[in-house]
Amino acid sequence: MSRSLDDDVSRIIKTNKWNQIRVKTSIDDAIRTVVIDRIGLKESYKFLDVRLYICIIACVVAATATAFDYLNPFPASKMVLIGCCSLYFISVAVLTWFMTYVEKQIFLNAVGKDIAGINPDNHWEFSSNMDKYDKSYKLIIVKRRHGSSSCNFERSLTRSVEDWIDDNGLLLIDEIENVIRGCIDELLISSKKE
Repeated sequence: MSRSLDDDVSRIIKTNKWNQIRVKTSIDDAIRTVVIDRIGLKESYKFLDVRLYICIIACVVAATATAFDYLNPFPASKMVLIGCCSLYFISVAVLTWFMTYVEKQIFLNAVGKDIAGINPDNHWEFSSNMDKYDKSYKLIIVKRRHGSSSCNFERSLTRSVEDWIDDNGLLLIDEIENVIRGCIDELLISSKKE
């Protein structure tokens, strides 16, 4: 496909406007597309990596229990099974805690490189929320400097879904891009003032 045809296809995203979960997910995906493809930030997979490592630990523990029980049938493997089941439960509890309290509703982690290469990278977190039976979409953008947890800049935005989806259920990517660019520029300006 040609470049212009790809751009036209990426602009046409249709969603079921009566399904609230689908609407939220479609807007999240559109924001991810805008941030990565049009604004040029790189996606960071740090939360996905942590979840993957925790799941690998859980799988290794389960495989160890299965292999030990196969080699030494039940009465002999009782203590190993108890230990592995306990470790599996702990790893799943850590995974649940991580997804609930650390990851929260963050749908995109992105990294913005400094053009001059002098300043540290900017880390961006995009999270969203949409209450049940509510047409308001809340977007929170957090900008962090690499290595400093105290230097956070946050921009919260609440918009009606009607601003970003037309009557036919098509997402208005250009409108979303204008809003996201404005928020990112605002956060960059406010962080340079400090």
